[in-house]
Amino acid sequence: MGEISIQRSDFPAAQLALDELTSHVRSQSLFERYQARIALLHGQMAHARGDTARARKCYEVAAYVSGVGLGAVVNSGSGSGSGNGKNSGSATGGAGNATEEWVGWAARAGIVWVRIGVLRQAEASQVSGTGSKVKEEEGHSQRERDKEIEALRREGKILKRECEGRGAALEAIEELLGACLAEEFLSAKQHLHRALSLATRAQDNHLRALVLALSASHYLHTARDHALTMLGTCQQLAAGLGALPKGVKGEKAKQEQAPWNGGNAPLSLWVGERIAELKTLAGQEKVAKDQEEINAKLREVVRGMGIKV
Repeated sequence: MGEISIQRSDFPAAQLALDELTSHVRSQSLFERYQARIALLHGQMAHARGDTARARKCYEVAAYVSGVGLGAVVNSGSGSGSGNGKNSGSATGGAGNATEEWVGWAARAGIVWVRIGVLRQAEASQVSGTGSKVKEEEGHSQRERDKEIEALRREGKILKRECEGRGAALEAIEELLGACLAEEFLSAKQHLHRALSLATRAQDNHLRALVLALSASHYLHTARDHALTMLGTCQQLAAGLGALPKGVKGEKAKQEQAPWNGGNAPLSLWVGERIAELKTLAGQEKVAKDQEEINAKLREVVRGMGIKV
């Protein structure tokens, strides 16, 4: 339930589920067995809320205690972990267990996601005119950014090797990372195409929505109709993440209903903003205005979740 609540942007329910899970496994003396998975879920929730510092810390913990270790992934930025590859995890982290290894590599992929996000935010702030402040606070000079990108690409190669054969979902995540770190536009599109196929095979709508959002961003200025089609599908998937499980009715449905029941609100907002931009460029002012009204409501929802927009 914690993972589902995170996907639905129902963070209070997610926190409650994680607290109950932690309490249960502690009372049953099972915490060491599930600590990596719990840390990964905490990292995913912090990541979804935009708390990148906490997300990275939780991902590092998950990777370490899983037995996978941190290795080359913590070599720059503010991360505090250390390690030397696969065998640098804790003795009780479950090294050698396939499930724990999956959790560990998912966590390492999460660390790379956080680092990419922080890097892109710094670049976007610099373009918007606040880059000098970000540069002072984050230390992202051009040389440091280039160094960080190269480090991320090296880690991407490690993840590509280790994620292979660990299931369609993890392989799709690796392809997404490859798209974000690709040096060529065509290569990024090929990564995204493979990621979409893998996410579809895994029947992971959350992942499919993310792939479609990234894919649409490649066509915003070159094939607007194609971009709108992908954005529309992404919007439907993002909203569908708010649907309750089958069979949940009556009072139970009311209890489980999130304050925001429209799925992934931050993603819905991003999609809505892109649709409004495309409609404006197409001269469809009324449609764009209607979309902006929806976007204004979504911004309030996102701000209510404690996420900066």
